[in-house]
Amino acid sequence: MYTEGMPMTYDPETGKPASAPTPKERRTRRALIAAAAGIAALGAAEMTHAPSVAARTVTVQGGTGPMRPTGATGQRGVSGSTGATCAVGAIGARGANGPAGSTGADGVPGVTGATGPAMGAVTYVDAVYSLTDGMVSFTAVPCPTETQVIGGGLRTQQQYTKTLKVVGAPDPVATAWHVEFDNSDSSSATMVTVYAVCLQVVT
Repeated sequence: MYTEGMPMTYDPETGKPASAPTPKERRTRRALIAAAAGIAALGAAEMTHAPSVAARTVTVQGGTGPMRPTGATGQRGVSGSTGATCAVGAIGARGANGPAGSTGADGVPGVTGATGPAMGAVTYVDAVYSLTDGMVSFTAVPCPTETQVIGGGLRTQQQYTKTLKVVGAPDPVATAWHVEFDNSDSSSATMVTVYAVCLQVVT
């Protein structure tokens, strides 16, 4: 409620007269009014009785105003740029080797393999063959019945210093050892022993 002789206050936000002042505000306003009246009377007296004395300035400090509400939070600032990537540090020294681990358990034994075929007797068969000079010739040494050829070869009856090309191999059914002689670069005849190694077939 407004009191005669007191200054009218207005709400700074709405511009309308403020609500009734508090007791503290009333005391402050009365003090301000009394101070202003005293200052005015003092000034009038000085102007009348001592015109040569300079006017004095009196500062009257008013009471602390009411606390206003906290303002809204401001917008978030722009994020700073990413800093430069630092250089990769040097590789550290290799550490000491760790202790050896314990021996692992034995693995599961494997399955026993199947029994292979029985081995028969090995037979050595040979035959003497006469080489004709300057010609290519053939011969074969057969294996006995119920055996198969597993190898073969030849040897000369005497020292032979000429070039002799020899090719030996089993026949397709492995029953004989076949040899091819190429004596076409020589003008000498000689005797050779051709042999076959035969294995007995066990059923």
